[in-house]
Amino acid sequence: MDLSLSGNVNYLPPGGSSNTNTPLAAAATYGAQSLATIDVPSGTASGTSFDVGFGSVANPVGFVVKNTMPSGGDISINLNGSGQGTGAVSISPGGFISLAQPNRPTIQKPLVACRIYILQTTVASGTIEVMVFGD
Repeated sequence: MDLSLSGNVNYLPPGGSSNTNTPLAAAATYGAQSLATIDVPSGTASGTSFDVGFGSVANPVGFVVKNTMPSGGDISINLNGSGQGTGAVSISPGGFISLAQPNRPTIQKPLVACRIYILQTTVASGTIEVMVFGD
């Protein structure tokens, strides 16, 4: 199956008078996928973590985590055991992180694990969307 992750970065460069639109795209083939919605109930304590299951995906070529929590539901994404502190990436509600790479038989540091942390006690229920594609 074919995977295509694409989008545009539209910004005003320093000293520019008009926006620059830069397309981004990466395409790969995949044979397995793991799609999940993590339900986060109201009152979930700060520091609560959720491991992302990669299922049968051993070599991810596409990866997306989208924070669909309500306002105040910041999360931290930790890749390959980077821990909740150093190396972690925080995502506010409505934000996402993605990894897209063309097919490669081997890479030096493949994505092998992801853990998501809740950064403050939640006051409303919400969800976190996760998509993993690869072989």
